[in-house]
Amino acid sequence: VLVFVRAQLRARDLSPGAHNPATANQLLSLLLGPLRAYVNPLRVLELDNYASLLESQNERTRKSVAVALLTAILQRNTPMTVEGEVSGIVRLCMSLIGRPARPQPDALSGADVSALATSADDEDLAEEQGLLARLVHLIRAPDVAQQLHLLTIARDAFSQGGDLVRYTYPAVVAGAARLLGPYAAMEPKDEDTRAEWQRRVRQLCRFIQTTVSALVERAAGSTAVAELALQLFLMAAQAASVSAAFRDNAALEEAAYEFVVQAFTIYEEHINESRSQYQALVLVINALQASRNFSPENYETLAAKCVQHGSRLLKRTDQARVAYACAQLWWKTLPDSELIPPPAEPDQDEAEIERAHAVRVDAERTAVERHNNGDL
Repeated sequence: VLVFVRAQLRARDLSPGAHNPATANQLLSLLLGPLRAYVNPLRVLELDNYASLLESQNERTRKSVAVALLTAILQRNTPMTVEGEVSGIVRLCMSLIGRPARPQPDALSGADVSALATSADDEDLAEEQGLLARLVHLIRAPDVAQQLHLLTIARDAFSQGGDLVRYTYPAVVAGAARLLGPYAAMEPKDEDTRAEWQRRVRQLCRFIQTTVSALVERAAGSTAVAELALQLFLMAAQAASVSAAFRDNAALEEAAYEFVVQAFTIYEEHINESRSQYQALVLVINALQASRNFSPENYETLAAKCVQHGSRLLKRTDQARVAYACAQLWWKTLPDSELIPPPAEPDQDEAEIERAHAVRVDAERTAVERHNNGDL
C-alpha cells in the first residue's frame, strides 16, 4: 500500500502543499495505521517506504506522525538498543527537531498575525521537545561503549535544532553522566588494558564537556541556559566524585575536577546577576561538600575559589551566606540519606544487606573524619 501511494504521488508530481484537506487527512490516517496496529512501535522502521512517504508530506502531517510515534514509544516504554533504531526514529522525527518557521507580519495592517498564538505555540514547542528529551532515556545499549555511540547519534541529530537544544541536550548529558559509574566499575587491574580504559573515560568526559559547551554557544546571551549548563557540569562532577567506589580513581578525579572548573568558567563569563551568582555558588559548594574522591590539592583549590567568588558578591548578606556555606567545606558530615540502608530485594537477606551497609557507613565516617582532621 505504501509503495502504491508513494508511486501515485510521484506520478502526479504533487507537492505536499498541493494536497487538499481530505487527501492530507487520508494520508495521515494511513501513516498512523501501523503505529496503532503494532505492539512494538519500532516495527515501522521495517517498512521500507514508510520514511520516504512521510518525508513527502506537509509539515502538519509529519509533525502529527512524529508526535504519535514518540507517544507510542514512551507509553509502551520501548527501548532502543541498536544504531538502526535510534537513527531511524530520529529520521522520522526530524520535523520536531528543527525549529518551525514563524508566520510573517501582515504587510497591510502591520500587525503580527502570530502575536496571539505565540504563547500557545511556545507551549506546544516545549511539549514536543520534551517528548524528544524523554526519548533519550529509552536508549539502552547492551554495553557502555555502544551506549555512548547511540547518545552521540541522538546528540548529532538534535544539533540541527539550533537553540532548541536547550530542551534536548540536558537529557543527553544526563544519559552520558550515568555512564561514569559503569565505566568506573570496568577499571581493569591489568596495566596493558588500563590505557584503553582511561582513553574511553576521557572520551566520555569530552563528550559531556563538548555537549554542554555547545548548549551554551547555541543559546548565547541566555542567563537561564548558562545556569542550566552550570548545573549540568556540576551533575557530571557529582556523578564522577560522590560514590565511595570512585575514591583513589585518578581518571575520574581528573574528570570531576575539570567539570567543576568548567562550571566556574560559566559562572565567570555568563552569570552576571547578583542573585543568580549567589545561587550558582551555593550549587558549587553543595557539589564539593558531597564529593568523595578529590585529592587534598584539588579540593583546596576548588574550595578556595568558592571563597574568592563569594567575597566578590555585590550584597553583603550574600557574602555572609556564602562564607557560612564555605565553612562547611572544611568540616563534612554524612548526609542522612547515606545512613539509611537500601531496601532488600525479594531474594536477598535483609540482615546481610544491613551488615554490608553498616560496613560502608563506617568506612565513610572514617573518610570524613580524615578529611576533617586534614588527612584527606
